[in-house]
Amino acid sequence: MIAEIRDDLLKKGYSAVIDSTAPDNITRQFLLETNFKNVNCLLVVLNVDREVLIRRNIEKCGDASAVFAWDKRWQEPKSDIPIF
Repeated sequence: MIAEIRDDLLKKGYSAVIDSTAPDNITRQFLLETNFKNVNCLLVVLNVDREVLIRRNIEKCGDASAVFAWDKRWQEPKSDIPIF
């Protein structure tokens, strides 16, 4: 559904920003690929201190299982994707 909305916006001449927690390259590639020509794609990776993430997850959820699940799926972004 996200890809359809993105493509509808691009078709109408709008820019599209997808805010997603995509830990693996397959998901990132899916979110960045479109059938439209002349589209600039950029991956923005926010680096947050791991201890802060663990503390926030414990405060919000009672444990840090989400951080550990993320760690298992995390892949360094492919070098062919522009990263900021």
